[in-house]
Amino acid sequence: MSPSVPALESSFSGTSLDLGDLINAEIWAGSATLQARISDRYPSSKADILQAVLPAGPVPWVPDLAGHDWRLPGSILVVGSAYAPFIHGYGSRPRAMSEHAYRSASSARAFQQAFLQDVVQNDAPYYDPLARLLIGLVGSPRRAVVLDLVRGAFVKLDRFEGGDSAIAAAPELFTAYARAGWRWTWKRMIESESTDVLVLGQRAERGFLMMLAEQGAVVRVAGNEERPNDGPDIMLVASTRGIGQWLDDGLWWEAVARVDGRERRWRVLPIVHPARMNQHDPRYQRTLDLARRMLAGERPRKVPSPRAVPPQREPKRQEIRPVAASHVRPESRVSPPSPNWMPRPGKTTQRDVMRQAWARFGPDEERTITAYARAELAGIAPRESNTRGETAEDYARRLLYDGLAKGWLRG
Repeated sequence: MSPSVPALESSFSGTSLDLGDLINAEIWAGSATLQARISDRYPSSKADILQAVLPAGPVPWVPDLAGHDWRLPGSILVVGSAYAPFIHGYGSRPRAMSEHAYRSASSARAFQQAFLQDVVQNDAPYYDPLARLLIGLVGSPRRAVVLDLVRGAFVKLDRFEGGDSAIAAAPELFTAYARAGWRWTWKRMIESESTDVLVLGQRAERGFLMMLAEQGAVVRVAGNEERPNDGPDIMLVASTRGIGQWLDDGLWWEAVARVDGRERRWRVLPIVHPARMNQHDPRYQRTLDLARRMLAGERPRKVPSPRAVPPQREPKRQEIRPVAASHVRPESRVSPPSPNWMPRPGKTTQRDVMRQAWARFGPDEERTITAYARAELAGIAPRESNTRGETAEDYARRLLYDGLAKGWLRG
């Protein structure tokens, strides 16, 4: 970011955020009833939100970080998938709050005061980079709402770890939590004059577009007629475009819906979190430039839709079929995750290569996928056939999700 970026003192704080936000009051008061219904429907699962499984009993869901000016034109909505565990004793975040402080909060305002002080402020790994992003795009978090589709820490219950591996362990339960909170996410959209949304990662992208579809919105890629992959599965990717290709093509999603007789339009850009810069954008400048173009209302580029590839679903429902390197399509675009990384020599299976890539680059999915694809193109653990016409990256993504869902990759 530029040296002129303001200090973070005025970013996520009690002065920039509306601690009396009415939607947050609804989340705090209404989540207990929703939690009870979900727990009754899913009495046993490999993953759940931490707020539901604490030994002393459940606690309310997490309110959104809503700036004072989030309803004004020129504001922005930032959507993640779920919180990382932030309660002391669960997870490894350097900034965390005690369970006692959580339970002692009598309102959304009281919770957010403690949450800001203990978790958000001076949080170098997550919230500080996000604050800088917002300052660089809209001037201040006053003009933003930051929320997660699942307003809790969705974790694997054996180790209390979050991320995509937790979602892959219980995708239907994750979707149930997301759907339970869509009423508030939709309110954030229709009660604001904002037209711009940033979604952090492919799970957030998929869940957010599912919500738009259920609200009757028509969604397509700006500049062409490409539509999201259809279906209720959260593990289905929204598009064959990865994060890097959105940057390459200079595109974003556009959504149109009628709300109270009025046509509303939004632009939705999938990005990686600014704390997780990857090989597609090492200094995050390409992401900033594209987001600024979108916010400025510039016309997107006219590019063709990517070639059709069968949607990638939760790997439990797919067979992973080997494909020979000689059948890999030459247009596979693979940027090496590091100059020299290759799997260890010796007899190597496809799972071995993916395990080594995940051990080296996890939990960064995009770098893991690129590393595997680069190894395949080098002739290591080649596929025997390629009837789907998949690129090396397409196949690596399916193999990665297969490992996370079935447990042969540790999340």
